[in-house]
Amino acid sequence: MSSHNPIIDQCMIFAAGYGKRLKPLTDHTPKPLIQIGSTTCLDESIQKITKAGIKRIVVNTHHLAEQIHNHLEKNYSCTKTFQNTWIDTSLNAPRNDGKTSSRAKRGDPEKYIIISHEPEILETGGGLVNALPHFDKNKPILIVNGDIWWQDSKDPMLLQLMNAWDPKTMDILLLVIPKEIAIGYFTKGDYFLKPDQRLKHRNNHDLAPYIYGCVTIINPLIIQNNLPKNFSLKILFDQAEDNGRLFGHVHGSLWGDIGSPKGLEDVRKEISI
Repeated sequence: MSSHNPIIDQCMIFAAGYGKRLKPLTDHTPKPLIQIGSTTCLDESIQKITKAGIKRIVVNTHHLAEQIHNHLEKNYSCTKTFQNTWIDTSLNAPRNDGKTSSRAKRGDPEKYIIISHEPEILETGGGLVNALPHFDKNKPILIVNGDIWWQDSKDPMLLQLMNAWDPKTMDILLLVIPKEIAIGYFTKGDYFLKPDQRLKHRNNHDLAPYIYGCVTIINPLIIQNNLPKNFSLKILFDQAEDNGRLFGHVHGSLWGDIGSPKGLEDVRKEISI
């Protein structure tokens, strides 16, 4: 497999949501920190994102934000600034233990996590816009929801997705999952996939064969200034579809959404096998 597109080196993880369907569990634990096997969706995603060569990760927070902040500080070497928290994403990074490492003092610009805290929850689109100052707006952004789990094949899914990105034809590329292999997803499906890999939303159709896998690559230059403060990324997906610039990449291995009690149970069962 060829190396992935080198211009994709920045990522956002959505970790701000309330996780209402998982109450009362999420009354005390933010959804990205719920245990799945020996890890969490947040840690699993960070490991796979860094393994794919991503150098900058932004994590947005709102609900039970301090738990996520503390988790990142506990498990990764870090130092705080007035605007954000810098965290070394090396998986073997020493714990900070209240001290600032020499590397953290330098604020290594090539490899770090930034916390983008939202005092008011902004939904997915608003959260991305709020975090844009932390990104290079001339480069595409990889986005991963903080409540999903996926199984990689020989070629990791993120590398496959990044290899599929074509800025000449695409504004947005969505990971899509065949509905029959998705864990924790119980609705009618989201998209049809055309032969040229363009996506068409289900709209008034009763069923669609693919679901949105909550992993996205987006060109941030398409984001307009007239959008509401709180909005869903679906608005941008629809605009890209109307312009013929919304594409899909199929993930053929297992994928799970822990956002419901049944989904969480089934993902935990799959991991334990």
